[in-house]
Amino acid sequence: MSIITIQCRLTASETTRRYLWELMANFNTPLVTELMQVIQHHDDFTTWRQRRELPMQVVRNLCTLLRLDERFSGQPGRFYSSAAMMVTYTYDAWFALQASRQQRLDGLKRWLGILKSDADMLELCGLDWDSFQSSAREILQSVTDQLQADQPKPSPSHKGSQQRREQSDKIVSKRQLANRLFQLYDESSSLLIRCVVVHVLKHGCAVSEKPEKPERYQRMLLSKQKAAKRLEEQLTSSLPKGRDLTDETFLKALELLTYQIPDSAEELAQWKAQLLRNPNPLPYPILYGSNNDLTWFIEERPRGKAKPPKQQICVKFNGLGKHVFRVQCDRRQHHHFQRFVQDWDVYKRGKGLISGSLLLLRTASLLWKPANQSSHQPTGHPWEDNYLYLHCQIDTQLLTQEGIEQKRQKKLKSTQNPDLSPPDPTSKVAKQRQGNVNRLQSIEQYPISLPSRESYQGQSHLILGVSFALRHPVTLAVVDLQSKQALYYRSTRQLLKTTDAKTDQSHLLRRRKIQQQRHGHERHKALKQDHYAPYQEANLGTYLNQVLAKRVVDAAYRAQASAIALPETKGLRDKLEAQLRARAAIKIVGSAAAQKRYARAASLRLHHWSYNQLTEQIKSKAAKLGIPVEVVPTLVGDSPQETARDVALFAYYRRQAAVKPN
Repeated sequence: MSIITIQCRLTASETTRRYLWELMANFNTPLVTELMQVIQHHDDFTTWRQRRELPMQVVRNLCTLLRLDERFSGQPGRFYSSAAMMVTYTYDAWFALQASRQQRLDGLKRWLGILKSDADMLELCGLDWDSFQSSAREILQSVTDQLQADQPKPSPSHKGSQQRREQSDKIVSKRQLANRLFQLYDESSSLLIRCVVVHVLKHGCAVSEKPEKPERYQRMLLSKQKAAKRLEEQLTSSLPKGRDLTDETFLKALELLTYQIPDSAEELAQWKAQLLRNPNPLPYPILYGSNNDLTWFIEERPRGKAKPPKQQICVKFNGLGKHVFRVQCDRRQHHHFQRFVQDWDVYKRGKGLISGSLLLLRTASLLWKPANQSSHQPTGHPWEDNYLYLHCQIDTQLLTQEGIEQKRQKKLKSTQNPDLSPPDPTSKVAKQRQGNVNRLQSIEQYPISLPSRESYQGQSHLILGVSFALRHPVTLAVVDLQSKQALYYRSTRQLLKTTDAKTDQSHLLRRRKIQQQRHGHERHKALKQDHYAPYQEANLGTYLNQVLAKRVVDAAYRAQASAIALPETKGLRDKLEAQLRARAAIKIVGSAAAQKRYARAASLRLHHWSYNQLTEQIKSKAAKLGIPVEVVPTLVGDSPQETARDVALFAYYRRQAAVKPN
């Protein structure tokens, strides 16, 4: 099962669009902003931050109190529920982000506390290089043997010779080895063992054949220090402030910077950042957490005497009365919106009483987006200069007959659990549960014609690993889990290049690079003249991510891989950014401004690629084919190929660890 998002543009009369804009901009968005400020000053805010969760009921109670305020009164009930959900989601995401940053910072401080150069460790141990190297090999081999003994033995049903299985037993995951080495460092009091552990960890869980160069140690040390400093700055970032659509915050920052003198350079930098902040001029979206808050129907519009009437998909929203919105979507997504109409017809209009859990639509959000400036002339009215969009989250499992049946059986099993049944069968909860069972049992086959698709069956000994890097956005490796070796690799250019000229997309990489360089130069010239620079890549990056995601999923399908292993994108940019800043500090000595210019120029390529978007595209396309996707912690290797292989192996070792021994 996978939840994906589809979108469409909504059109309506000017009266409807103006009414909706005024509701969202003048009432709902100020309510969300006020709720965020109230949450920050709550007595239990520190407790919620430690728990990394904001109770929804607390936010709802606060929203109920603010509902009596004249500034926020007069909204539909769904708008108040949306404001509470928006605040809860925002703070939960902020809590999780800060906790992740703190965890990474603690890990970096721990590593910086034990990190030493090889020369310093040789001096501490009083050994020469050969003796130290010999001791390191012995300790590493003992740790590897211990890990090997703890691993589950391969099943004798696996194909392959005995020699091949014996070779696979000697290979362990680098992540497992690193965790065991850190544990050994904490438990041991021997100076030699601790120095050996630091040496092995520095060199990628291996013993170096040559003494460490001072430049390599300085580069590693600076990289970790830069990363730790960056995380400390991010941890001191301000709390969520909401959106100010009246420019009041900007005017206060301008007055502060004009009439007052800062006490320090840090305070001046904060004032400038607040002044130069580009606020979001659009109101917060309206969240619909239930699929029965939207009414779908077909409206027939006449097109003349000789032509049949045009059938237009329309939608109404709970709380907006009789206001009707017409759906304008892409042809590739039109069948999904047709399915919404069919589902609603079955659900509400008597063609069959079914459970709402079997409807394709799960949740929805109503939001505004800026109009295309090249084809739209500004009018001065925000409801005219911005377009209204609807984002719908759908469950891909419910697109086929087999998926519907699997979901139905799962819901039946959960409702028939005897532990959940109340003691009194005449109670309201029991009657409601029995009604849910009847709605699930009343259909032997879904009353809408749906395609049938066989479930995907991959080879259990094959897995496809993916790595993300700076110069190589995507690299994949198909790994044989029996031999722990990669069968073949594919780089970004190899994925895009095909023998067919019609499907060959390898030119897109160079085209995007040239486009980014040209637009970057144009933005630089415009900013020097204090002009607005709306130079963008016109969705080329999004299209390139879609093509790459499709090629990755196709490669997994052709190889019949059991799963696709993806690395986490959380913290990836920070690691690459720290490496770039450390490289700048070593390459340019004595000039902080020159180091900053060098690192900024080198990081342009990093921030021009959306790794999160690429990950979501791969998940979405894999879900349509039924290919499992596993996300593992970010790994760093000597090359993208090695990293892709390690990602696949880490996913395999995590599977083995999850299997309980008999």
